[in-house]
Amino acid sequence: MTRSATDLARRVILLVLAGAVVSGHLFYLSESFLPLGIPHLAASILATCIVPWTFAAIVFYAGRKRQAGSPTTSSGSGMGDRPDAPAADAPQPTIVSGFKSLDWLFLAAVTFGLWAGGYFLVGLVTSGRPMRHLGIGLDATIPLSPEFVWCYLTIYPMFLIPFFLVPDRRTAKSVVISYVVILLVSYAFFLAFPVEYARPALPSDGSFSVFALSVVYGADPAWNCFPSTHCAMALLSALVILENLGLSGAWGLVVALSIGVSTLFTKQHYLVDVIAGWGLTLAVYLPFFRGKLGARIRRPAVGLRAAGPSTSSSGT
Repeated sequence: MTRSATDLARRVILLVLAGAVVSGHLFYLSESFLPLGIPHLAASILATCIVPWTFAAIVFYAGRKRQAGSPTTSSGSGMGDRPDAPAADAPQPTIVSGFKSLDWLFLAAVTFGLWAGGYFLVGLVTSGRPMRHLGIGLDATIPLSPEFVWCYLTIYPMFLIPFFLVPDRRTAKSVVISYVVILLVSYAFFLAFPVEYARPALPSDGSFSVFALSVVYGADPAWNCFPSTHCAMALLSALVILENLGLSGAWGLVVALSIGVSTLFTKQHYLVDVIAGWGLTLAVYLPFFRGKLGARIRRPAVGLRAAGPSTSSSGT
């Protein structure tokens, strides 16, 4: 795959992931205040495909239009920009260079697999063991609100966004290390200190949010609670976004906060789980990895317009 094709693919995937985050929050608002009342299958397609890809198409088209009106063209200046044409003397792609140009995708898939696979594997190991319950009085005052499941589910695109946003593969590897350290520490707690959240009965109103939350409850074990990897991963992603984009990346922190709140209102986590997840991320990210990321992220970043990790040899 040529560099221009790789850059284009990464830009589009980044926009679709961002669109999925937007879709989740739009569905939270819709389900809370103005339910669509359409069949669950149609609503699922709308939430997972139509809204994210429509968002990606709109922003991509806006970027192309902005570039067309710009007197100069710069590489990676916008997610919607057309990739630069390869130089006439550019080396021809080979199998090896093609694989290296896709290593960002490999890192994303492996890290996500470690999170999901490790989480469920640890859940199987600890199933049936005596469980602790860490609820406090404040947890009991928080009502079950199935509509928050849409914010809760945005952790999955948020987890992947840094791989398509950071400017070089060295930084991507630092992100992987950050994720892995947090996950290994979390899994150690799950094994040594298993915590369970006794889930409440769901309403029987047949709403799309109740349906979605019932799917989450059915797939996700009620333990593996302390610390919350949902909150830890969301905050780490938000910090990488913030460091890459500056103040224009503050939206990542807003999303991380909404995910943390959603774990409480969906009754997936206790308040102490949320605090522990955020604390774990700060304990790993700030002293060990922020300096590395900060030293590597120097080129002007442009929010969702960033091209992501470079495929040049300097990042190997």
